[in-house]
Amino acid sequence: MIRWTGAKPGDEQGKARGADDRAGPRHAKMVWIYSSDEEAVSPRRPRPPGRCQLRLLVLVVTADPQMGEWLREELERVGHRVLLADNGRRCMDLLKSGEVEVVLSDMEQRDLPGLALLRELGGVALMPKVILTTSLLSDWRTSQAIRLGASAVLRRPFRVERLLSIMATSLDS
Repeated sequence: MIRWTGAKPGDEQGKARGADDRAGPRHAKMVWIYSSDEEAVSPRRPRPPGRCQLRLLVLVVTADPQMGEWLREELERVGHRVLLADNGRRCMDLLKSGEVEVVLSDMEQRDLPGLALLRELGGVALMPKVILTTSLLSDWRTSQAIRLGASAVLRRPFRVERLLSIMATSLDS
């Protein structure tokens, strides 16, 4: 359910209430979005369309604690469970449980870079979907990552909506 405080297209009452003369949702004064359980979501941080149907266990591997916490908040906000690992070796230890469904890893890890992580994961019985992030995107590195089993390579900086879209697409394949 969406509630408008400004004018909807063609809504003369909204204009009478002092709404902006420009019609449409982009120009409404404020939009509050409610989920199915009527929980209010901030207009600046709306939930992505199609709140996730599956609660995935996502392992985020990054040496940057701020990036890890940001990804944890965003992924938990849409319903996923998140584990954080600050290096590739810790990632391999957490993967031994076999419960992790998606690994989101920085391609430039010091101890176990993205391509080396994929090589090590090749020996895991139930290989999770792996999405690598990098700021140094090249065709060669991308093709190597895909050849070694990565579901996708995502260039930083990225939008959370793009990450969620890639996660959903990789789980369908």
